[in-house]
Amino acid sequence: MSLDIYKVIFKGTNKTSEKNLTLTFKSVLSEEPIKIPTRFISELKKLSETNKNIVIFKNIDNLTEYGQKSPLFSLNYYYILLFQLKKELIGFLIGNAKKMGDILLGKWPFNRQQSQFSSEELRSRINHILNYSHEYSKICLIN
Repeated sequence: MSLDIYKVIFKGTNKTSEKNLTLTFKSVLSEEPIKIPTRFISELKKLSETNKNIVIFKNIDNLTEYGQKSPLFSLNYYYILLFQLKKELIGFLIGNAKKMGDILLGKWPFNRQQSQFSSEELRSRINHILNYSHEYSKICLIN
């Protein structure tokens, strides 16, 4: 069921020399998709009203999937969550699947040794973002 790579294409602006900007995520899908808590996106949006380090905007132009297998479900829309805690930069690609809700699709940056990712790790990271958002120097949600 797992794809190898997701390539997200962002809309460029007049201020950049590139027409389109991209970010590539390594798939973390397994036989059982890793679900994002339903309240996460709405609570992050609420936090952004009072925390200036949380930025939310629309900029995803397209998403391309590269890999050996096709997904067993269709995706309605996508989010990218990028955040920085101390010097660690991390990104998650989240997709909304019909009848399943939001699921984790990919992680950035990636390397071969860190391709496995568990539900417990994601749950811990999401709870930390929501409960300790003031500790993060940057949190960005792109849809």
